[in-house]
Amino acid sequence: YNQGIKDHNNKNFAVANDNYTKALQTNQQFYQALYNRGLAELSQNKNGDAQNDFNQAVSLNENPRYYLARSVSNARLRNFKEALQDIDKAQNLGYDNAEIAYFRGMVYLLAGNYSEAEKQYNFAVSANNRLAKAYCDRGTAHYLRSNYKAAIDDYNTAIEIDHSATYAYVFRAQAKAEQGNISAAIADIIAMNAQPKQVMVSIAVSNILMQS
Repeated sequence: YNQGIKDHNNKNFAVANDNYTKALQTNQQFYQALYNRGLAELSQNKNGDAQNDFNQAVSLNENPRYYLARSVSNARLRNFKEALQDIDKAQNLGYDNAEIAYFRGMVYLLAGNYSEAEKQYNFAVSANNRLAKAYCDRGTAHYLRSNYKAAIDDYNTAIEIDHSATYAYVFRAQAKAEQGNISAAIADIIAMNAQPKQVMVSIAVSNILMQS
């Protein structure tokens, strides 16, 4: 299990997944291992497997973080009603209000309800104005409504808070490209240490991610 945590932190998600599985072979009710394996599976886009692990983890321990994690797999599987119910359960267990609003925004964003997503992200940053991911995702909601200036403003804020937020550089590059500012878009990709040959690939990938 501890080796799985190390692999997970190093973003070796497949290896971490295997180590969590080994830990579970000795204790099938090891809910922390179920939860962490679910997170590793989410990182590999194995949403159904993640859902199964979160279901088991929640049945063993009603931790609000487990409900929030399951809200992500539910949303990715387009079970939006169930995702919002999971977030409500986490809130009822006293979880942080900014995070609750952030996760609700995530569900509405994936559901294509961009105006409601923006409202939830507004709540999130009002409760915690240092929540970089909320600014980034609100920027994406703006982007998907073709409000590129507002999107860039939010990506700027996300980057000011967290200079390592590479996702914000990628999405800001896409918004700048939509405005026709290709040189600035390329500068953003270079700023996140992408090789020149990866620039256009990165922009294309960011577009796919935002449409998913």
